[in-house]
Amino acid sequence: MQAIGFIGLGKMGGNMAARYLDAGYTVYGEARNRNDARWLIDQGLRWVDTPREVAQAAEIVMTSLPNDDVVRSVASGTEGILAGLGEGKTWADLSTISPRASRELAAQVRNEGRGAQMLDTPVSGSVPQVQSGTLTIMVGGDEDAFRALSRSCASSEPRSTSARTAKDWCSSSRSTSAWPCGCSPSQKVCCSPNATESTPTAPRRS
Repeated sequence: MQAIGFIGLGKMGGNMAARYLDAGYTVYGEARNRNDARWLIDQGLRWVDTPREVAQAAEIVMTSLPNDDVVRSVASGTEGILAGLGEGKTWADLSTISPRASRELAAQVRNEGRGAQMLDTPVSGSVPQVQSGTLTIMVGGDEDAFRALSRSCASSEPRSTSARTAKDWCSSSRSTSAWPCGCSPSQKVCCSPNATESTPTAPRRS
């Protein structure tokens, strides 16, 4: 089972991390205020002090942050995400950021990530959908990284019967492809646990 890392543990990121913990994953986390993440630490979250340490510790890094500038700030510098990425790692950005920022960050990962991949994964829904396992995530980026993320999300059963697997809110194994980072949400694969099949509306990435 792959280790998961979260940067940004607010209402959305924190509840997503909690679902992974409940499913039995090892979860690393970092946020601006450790005290706000105490409830997750008490559930087993492994706190680290920098985004770089999250990226070093986890195979899959997820960011849930408010805007372009914040995502760029946690990505860059000696303690940023890029400094901790490497071969076989995937960064999935759940934040609502601009297509331009997403494309620029994906290019940085290709150039500086030492073999890592980035997926642009904005969400449709809020805390109730995270908690009920019905959050929709739209995915853009490398198709192989997308499929690897889908497999990892689908690989575990929850430890309690009242919770679903992390796959329920992360992605659907029935989705067929992913579009380049920066595509508009309407042109991305729509990953929902209730989806039956993805219907591409944009040219397939070559």
